[in-house]
Amino acid sequence: MTPRKAEMNDVQERHEVATKELNEFFDCEFKEILLLVDYLSVRLERGDVICQGGEIVNDKVRETIDRISRLANQSGSYDVEDVSFLFKAKCSLNHLAYPANGLTIAYTCMYVEDEKNLMEKDAGPNFSGARYSRIGVAKDAFPKIVENARHFRRVTDKMSLWVVIITVISAIILSIVSYGAQVIARFEQDRVAHMKSIDDVYSILAKQFAPIAAATPPSILVKEHCEPPGISKETYQIIEMCNEYSYIARRYEAAINSVSVFKESWAFWPIRFIFEIPNLGPNEQADARSVAIVLSTFTSYILPILFAVIGSFAASVRGIYEKIQDGVLAPRDRILTLVRLPLGLIAGVTVGLFFDPSTVVTHVSLGLGLSLSASAIAFAAGYGAETFFSKIDLLINHVFGFKRSERPVLAGEHH
Repeated sequence: MTPRKAEMNDVQERHEVATKELNEFFDCEFKEILLLVDYLSVRLERGDVICQGGEIVNDKVRETIDRISRLANQSGSYDVEDVSFLFKAKCSLNHLAYPANGLTIAYTCMYVEDEKNLMEKDAGPNFSGARYSRIGVAKDAFPKIVENARHFRRVTDKMSLWVVIITVISAIILSIVSYGAQVIARFEQDRVAHMKSIDDVYSILAKQFAPIAAATPPSILVKEHCEPPGISKETYQIIEMCNEYSYIARRYEAAINSVSVFKESWAFWPIRFIFEIPNLGPNEQADARSVAIVLSTFTSYILPILFAVIGSFAASVRGIYEKIQDGVLAPRDRILTLVRLPLGLIAGVTVGLFFDPSTVVTHVSLGLGLSLSASAIAFAAGYGAETFFSKIDLLINHVFGFKRSERPVLAGEHH
């Protein structure tokens, strides 16, 4: 073979390879057009631009669909007119499908549909082989994003499982903390009532037994006159006050016992597993203080973090759901979803910084009788993490007088 002939054969081979690659590219473009037509044909809210009453009302769209049908049955390479038509049809159909486009429609289809189950369902009991389906067209039109969509689906499946687990754990901890907060609140109320009842009885006894009262502690003096046999010698007024004192004292003892029971119960075990609480003995008032500190930490920091994560998960899942409904799910959404979750976690941690943990349950009033706990605010911050941090940007701009993207000029620097 002469060098001239070998060179011609090489040129011919390269031309054939280039032609084959171009035809494969045009095939992808054609299949993208098929996806756009399929998408627009089932979108009732867009029916006025395609059909009305089951009939195509736009001559231009009818002509486009007829030409697409002819191309679907055409074999061989695409000629110049076919290529020109493909790009014009793609432009026109993308305009009608906006904000969706061929890429987002294909990606949404890959994300949602299970090709194997879909083919078996369509084929029925006589299924014996693969059938070309919508997802097959989507994969052929955009082969490079198949693995991305598959990975995104696995990520969201795992994310859904984790959000269920975290929600259940948060609900259990919230119920434990809420019950503990009520126990502590009851203890504080009964303690104040108990101290007041002692003062009331002591003030009456101090008037009648002034010399003795001056040298006797109030609690001992009250017990001597309000318990048998001393109470039998008192006046009717003192007996009534002593009865009230005894009732409040029993209620106070029950409140102390409730704190001890709660501290030792199985429900408090998850909290006790994280924080070590000193064992001060049965029915000790100091137990209530220790338990209150732990509950305050949970309500101010741990629960807000958990609910911020739940809020971030909820926003991500809801965003994916809305994009699937509109057919606008795109490859970038996988990264955006993964980036958004840490933002929700950071928002939950940040919310705890705005509250004073000195109280057991922290609330912020919104007016009209509505109040939100730190956990509720953290959920809202996690759900709208972008808005939350944009508000912080505005606060920084207002306080420090420079934009977040800017930095203060250091000493020795010049503008």
